[in-house]
Amino acid sequence: MLVKKVEKTKLGLSLPLPLVQRFRQFLAEKHGEIHKGLISAEVECALEAYMADHHTHTHSTQTTFDKPRPPNPIPLVHHVREEIKAYMRKHFGYDVIYQVPRKHVVEAIAMVRGSDKRTIKKWLKSFERYKIMRIIGTNMVEFL
Repeated sequence: MLVKKVEKTKLGLSLPLPLVQRFRQFLAEKHGEIHKGLISAEVECALEAYMADHHTHTHSTQTTFDKPRPPNPIPLVHHVREEIKAYMRKHFGYDVIYQVPRKHVVEAIAMVRGSDKRTIKKWLKSFERYKIMRIIGTNMVEFL
């Protein structure tokens, strides 16, 4: 199935902080985690539903609001991150994975995705690009 690309634009909003906090908590409970693109997709669906509910009969009955689009898919890098965290919990005994030795992350990537140096380098760069992890010092990484 081909999905037609739609041009998007940024929209700046000022909302009450308690409302934003409740919305983020709602999304975390609904989806298990908040990932890149999720808030935009949920707000888009909410706006479409709101406009469909307040749609007047002066407009055509065929609208783009009839079928809400699914949220953006979760990039593979987020799934790999969870696999790596699960490996580290099981093999290194972590309860919370925040700041960990780089060698533990490298071992986890090697066991989950492959031990080739290029594979490990690719996943470390992907984690940094998606702002999932950052390198702190030469021997430590921090999961964000």
